[in-house]
Order: sequence, then C-alpha cells, then structure tokens
Amino acid sequence: NCAGAAGLVLKEAAESAEAVKRKLTIIMEELKAAMLLTGSPDIKTLSNARHVVLGETAEWIGEM
Repeated sequence: NCAGAAGLVLKEAAESAEAVKRKLTIIMEELKAAMLLTGSPDIKTLSNARHVVLGETAEWIGEM
C-alpha cells in the first residue's frame, strides 16, 4: 500500500535524493516483474491477483 511504500522512500530521503531515485526504480521494477508474472496489465488488476505462498511462510500459515 501507499503508506508502506512511503516509509521505504522516506528512509532513503534521509540519505539523499539519489537514494530515493534508486529506491523508486527498484520498486517500479519489482512491480513490473509482479505484473508480468501474474499476467496483470495494470496495478488494479495486480492488487486482485492470486497470491502464492511457498516454503517456510506457507508452513507457518498452515500452522495457524
């Protein structure tokens, strides 16, 4: 969500404008990868995409 992303960017802002630019570039690339992997043409569709949880996280959820 936006609040979580803002926290990531604000942390970098304490360092420099270049650090903010790097962080935003990483976030955009990760969103593009997620959209590609889920077949989502836009962010709205991505937000409704099926979640896949594997490994230790899946085991932890299964124990709940």
